[in-house]
Amino acid sequence: MKKSLWNLDKISRSKTMLLLFGLIMLLFLFPVSTLSADENEGMDIEGYVEAMQPGWNLGNTYDAVGEDETAWGNPRVTKELIEQIAAQGFKSIRVPITFDERMEEYGDFEIDADFLGRVNQTVEWALEEDLYVMINIHHDSWVWLEAGMQSDYDHSLARYNAIWNQLADYFKDHSDKVMFESINEPRFWGAEEERFEYLSTLNSSFYEIVRNSGGRNDDRPLVLPTMDTGSEPEKLDALYDEIVALDDPNVISTVHFYGFWPFSVNVAGFTTFDQETKQDIIDTFDRVHDKFVANGIPVVLGEFGLLGFDTNTGVIQQGEKLKFFEFMIHYANETRITHMLWDNGQHFDRTNFEWADEELYQMMKASWETRSSTAESNYIYLKKDNEIVDVDMPLNLHGNQFVSLRYDGEELDQDQDYQLNGDILTINASLLADIAFSGQLETNGVLTATFNNGADWFFKVNTYDTPFQESTEGLASNFSIPTTFNGDQLATMEAVDGDGIPTGPQNWTTFKEFGYAFSPSYDTNEITFPQSFFNEVADGEVALRFHFWSGEILEYTLLKDGNNITGTVVEEVDDTTPPGEDVVKVTPQVDSENKGTILDEDVQKVNANGELVVNANEITQLELSSDQVKILKGKEVTVIFEKETVSVSIPSEYFTEGNEMTITLEEVQESYNVPSNVNIRAGIFKFTISDGENEMNTFEGVPVTLAFQIDSSNLTESENLAVYILNESTGEWEKQDGGSYSDGVFTYQASHFSTFTAMEESDDTSTPPGNGEPEDGSANELEELYEIITELAERIEELENKTEVENLALEIENLEQEILELESKYQALENKTSELAELIDKLKSELESLKELLANAESADSNDDGTETPASGTSDNEEKDSYGSGATDQEMKSGAILPDTATNTFTFLMIGLVLLIIGGAIGGVYFKKRKVIDSI
Repeated sequence: MKKSLWNLDKISRSKTMLLLFGLIMLLFLFPVSTLSADENEGMDIEGYVEAMQPGWNLGNTYDAVGEDETAWGNPRVTKELIEQIAAQGFKSIRVPITFDERMEEYGDFEIDADFLGRVNQTVEWALEEDLYVMINIHHDSWVWLEAGMQSDYDHSLARYNAIWNQLADYFKDHSDKVMFESINEPRFWGAEEERFEYLSTLNSSFYEIVRNSGGRNDDRPLVLPTMDTGSEPEKLDALYDEIVALDDPNVISTVHFYGFWPFSVNVAGFTTFDQETKQDIIDTFDRVHDKFVANGIPVVLGEFGLLGFDTNTGVIQQGEKLKFFEFMIHYANETRITHMLWDNGQHFDRTNFEWADEELYQMMKASWETRSSTAESNYIYLKKDNEIVDVDMPLNLHGNQFVSLRYDGEELDQDQDYQLNGDILTINASLLADIAFSGQLETNGVLTATFNNGADWFFKVNTYDTPFQESTEGLASNFSIPTTFNGDQLATMEAVDGDGIPTGPQNWTTFKEFGYAFSPSYDTNEITFPQSFFNEVADGEVALRFHFWSGEILEYTLLKDGNNITGTVVEEVDDTTPPGEDVVKVTPQVDSENKGTILDEDVQKVNANGELVVNANEITQLELSSDQVKILKGKEVTVIFEKETVSVSIPSEYFTEGNEMTITLEEVQESYNVPSNVNIRAGIFKFTISDGENEMNTFEGVPVTLAFQIDSSNLTESENLAVYILNESTGEWEKQDGGSYSDGVFTYQASHFSTFTAMEESDDTSTPPGNGEPEDGSANELEELYEIITELAERIEELENKTEVENLALEIENLEQEILELESKYQALENKTSELAELIDKLKSELESLKELLANAESADSNDDGTETPASGTSDNEEKDSYGSGATDQEMKSGAILPDTATNTFTFLMIGLVLLIIGGAIGGVYFKKRKVIDSI
């Protein structure tokens, strides 16, 4: 038994060893990472996307259109590059891929195996550095899908599907830190509805292919873009609906952001990071957040930067560029949007692994965690041979504290070298003189401002002299203006034709696009112009105006004759008195019908994006000629039609070029049906614009701004102010939302033409409408008169129910005295207010009747025995009824009760008097509206 038991134990142990050996072989043949298809089950997709922050794009590499990854000038990707990207602090990498020339165009659409192997090698390197990886279909979107989805739908869709079938299979067992993006910046030919349908088809097809391909693709994070990866509401709505319909928790949305376009490319005079550029960031990210993030759908900003970088990173001035990146990254963090920097090779050098702009990198890096302080500018220009003075530099602290100002590594003395007053940093003239002592026309030194948080801010101290240019001749195909910059730098350039109309590319503005229409070359001392600039310039004269960051301005004239260009220097410009003005105020010539016209020279005087302010106090209409309209529209001038109590600001984009325009702003005397719970606080004006015979009804785009002068003496609560628009069809006033009140002016942005005024809502419905006439001494006194009369009417109405003679007599005495004071107080206005004077006389007359009534009542107890003798044949009950039901003999003796006949008479008199007062009040309002203000 023992032997057999021992043999069984031996057999059991052998089986156990065989089982263990089998398990080891299974683990060897099928690694755990491969078997765990449900490893990411229950993935927190929002946490996943948050962990990707921040990200970096391997741009212009595998997405380059050409033979291989070096086709667009970047070196081959190396393991060391990916290691360096991780070392810079990035947590994710986007690998854009263009397949067009790396796959078969027909048949099975097979992707080149070597190319796919290179992409996979980069993905593996990134995973080794614990980076999240996004791969996509990139420039195929415009190379063949943009036109192909409309012109060759079946073939294009089949080719697209083939790419994702191969990618899904190839990467299906990779870590879930690899995510797929369906398509980069999708765009298509066709109508809007058609284009959205194409994108929906591609996204849906991509989703079904990946989710049904096995491995980890069952729940791999998938990234879907909006149309053009834009952030317009309709594009966000379409993608949101699509993601909701999928009902998949592991879907990520993506958009791209390159800033407010005029600033992003330096066009139309947007040279600085101003409020409009900042607001564009806020509005865009708020829209994206509210649509996706707030609803549990994470967002990746797949690309961000500035469009001007496509030309070169110097298109946007350095300090303004830094302010843009600081705020943009900060606000992306605030709205929980993960951002991935677009780098086509111009930011991080892929050979020496250094940043081309270390200052920019440090600003971005700091912004990943906190806010950095900035300043109004990052330069100080000192003109050669001019006296050096203290420089005040406003700081944008962003909640931080200033720590020190340093130069050449040494901390400067706060009293001797600079002062800090709040957020104003004053740099002493003595310090600037020491830095610029050499007088060389260049950057003489750099001051460093440090703060308790964020990146440092640098001030370049530059010595400069006025730049100068030379006359020259050349061909449109290769033209440049010799320019000696003298330590200065070019900010922007304007170009207009002989009539002052914008010319050249972007002919909707005088300010041309930096790097596209012109480019400064500081190394070769010239400003170059491409052929494309002259392609959009007619033969004739072109006036150029160069603006430099020091504030200097140079003017230059080109004469174009076919392909021949002649350039001539204009005499030195007095930069303190520019030839044009930002704000031009004119008083029009007035005809007998109160119509006004202005001179052409006044219109031409206004600078681009300026304001033409027309004094409209003596006119109701302004007529603009077609030539004037052309100039105003070309310069994007805002026309301000200004009266004493109202102004209307009209963007010239609403003018119709080639037509005459008529602007009408007429005060309306009739108040119409003013709601009982509001008081008019401004004049009533009817506003229209007509284009020949056609009257414009609405504004699209930029609104027209109305500014009402408010009668603040009668204003109770400014928060209750609102603009009301007259509904012409119903004759009723309709309250409008929006508007703001400040310093006696209520401003409102209107979207259509109508009759407007400003009113104040009130809980006191007893105050009659129309008591908000424009401020005037006599008119205010009339307002007071109306209030006193109303009070008297109310008091007389109360007397109607009083029956005690003594109290009645006292009230009558008081009323008599007050009416006498009323008559005396307003005697000076009798000539202007005859109707009100008559009303006072009637009050006096009624008061006399009331006094007679009182006298009759008092005579009722004049008998010796204190009783009246009943009339013959009258019963005791009849007698009682005639004196008032329930009255006792004693009450009658005391005179406390008036006889019924007297009471009835008194009641009728009181009712009549009250009606008279109300009628007089209504007449007073009408009189005041129609006559009083005019006569005063």
